Amino acid sequence: MAIPLITLDGEKESYRILISYNAQVEIEEALGKNLYQVATEPYSPKANRIIFMYGVRYGDQRKLSLEEAGQCIDDIVAQNGIKYFEDKIVEAVLNATQLKDLMEDEKPEAGKPDQSQATTK
Repeated sequence: MAIPLITLDGEKESYRILISYNAQVEIEEALGKNLYQVATEPYSPKANRIIFMYGVRYGDQRKLSLEEAGQCIDDIVAQNGIKYFEDKIVEAVLNATQLKDLMEDEKPEAGKPDQSQATTK
């Protein structure tokens, strides 16, 4: 299954991010932890800027400095708000790590009780 491109719209332009395998490796090297760890930690502007920077490198095929990545994020946030930006980063990370699929597999089926909450007497 191909990892989808995620488009983030800003006031000045749109940005496409792709968290490919190479992007994941570069993110891991920059943050000192793997993307699974990043995905399960609290919100981090530093991590999101790095994820965005490498995502643009592989999505739009252009290299940005950290400062330029921050300016692009400011453009996106000015147009759509911080929640929009954060949601798009989370979507990209979940797609890349396939955590979304794992989370879907763990949900109880409709109409059936969640067995993880069951107790025995």
